[in-house]
Parts: sequence; structure tokens; C-alpha cells
Amino acid sequence: MAAAEPWDPQCAMSDALALTSCEVDPSGWVPIGAPVSLALGLAVGPLPLTGCHWDVRYTVDCTAKRLVLPLGRVPADPSATLDYAAGAAATLDFALDELDVKDVKRNLLLNVGLLTLHLMQRGEEIVQVSLVVQCRRDTAPGADPKAVLRCILSPLE
Repeated sequence: MAAAEPWDPQCAMSDALALTSCEVDPSGWVPIGAPVSLALGLAVGPLPLTGCHWDVRYTVDCTAKRLVLPLGRVPADPSATLDYAAGAAATLDFALDELDVKDVKRNLLLNVGLLTLHLMQRGEEIVQVSLVVQCRRDTAPGADPKAVLRCILSPLE
């Protein structure tokens, strides 16, 4: 991944942070439960961010029901926090061995989902990075008729 860019208020998601790059692996259509790895390039705003952590969630949403699945935290240790210096370039890496959706009804999975990363500072959300997750049936010849595929889209594309 290329180095994160310095702070540019033109591409800021908030006064605190800008997303400068986003890599999703694997890219393209894969089984919904496949591993996922994210590498984000960040530019910190004019003020430092201290005592922070990231909460990562997957949201399945349809007109009648919304289901939010917690996926993890960065740093993973609940007592640990991250500090970002003012004006600094930073990165965030997050990986899952499996996107565990086995308890979610298939008809809900076939809706568009959101993979969200929430920067939290002392219990307050500072910014949210959202990646759209498109889902569809696997229609390949010989595929399990109940199989669901996903494609995670970068918010920068």
C-alpha cells in the first residue's frame, strides 16, 4: 500500500480525519464468509487524536429489519488505545479469517450491506468509514443454490 497522504481538508470525512486510500482483499466477488483484509490510509486533521480505538461492524439492512454484527476492535485489547499526531499520515489494518454471517438469514444477506469502521474517542464516535457490500446469489454452473457471494467496494472508487 502506498504511504498515506498528508492532511488535505478537501478530502476530509470530518474535521478530524481524511481517508486517503482503501485496499480491500480479496477484491471482486467471493463467498460471503470468505476472509477479508482492509488497509486504510489516513490523514489526521489539525488536532491530535488521543485515546482512540476503531470498532468494526457489518450491518445488514432491509426495510423491516436491521442487524448489526460486531466484527472486532483495533487495537484488539480493550484496554489499549491509539494516538494519532496532528497532521500526520497513518494507516489502519484490519483482517478477519471469516466474515461470520452463518446465523443471518439468507434473504437478509442478499440485501446490500455495510462494513463500517468507527473511530471512537473516549466513548464518542469521531468519524465513520463505510464500505458498501454488494451481495448476490452464486449463479455459477454447479454452485450451491443457497450460496451467497459478496463484493466489498472501496468508498474511494
